[in-house]
Amino acid sequence: SSTELLSVSAKLSEALAELEDFKTALAEVEARNAELEASKAALESEQESLADAEVRNALLQQELAAAQESIEGLGAKLCESKAAEATAREELECKISELHSEIAEAGEKVAEAENQVQ
Repeated sequence: SSTELLSVSAKLSEALAELEDFKTALAEVEARNAELEASKAALESEQESLADAEVRNALLQQELAAAQESIEGLGAKLCESKAAEATAREELECKISELHSEIAEAGEKVAEAENQVQ
């Protein structure tokens, strides 16, 4: 009977030791789970930041496209303006030339009139 008690006592001690090992293993698993949860939360936060950055990037690309269109429009207007300036310059030079001719003719007529008066 005392051998049986010793045997049961030994088995209980062994079972308690296994239980302690299990508790230790469980605590390690729980600690690892907590670490994984923290890593998951950090990754989710980074994903949100990345999504925000992608939205900002898309908005900036839209602004850039609009600015490029505006620049192209201004370039076209500049070309039109330069063409108009060249045309106006040619017309002005033509008018100046005509005026010089008219002034020369008027000068000749004045000279003729002075000669006739004399």
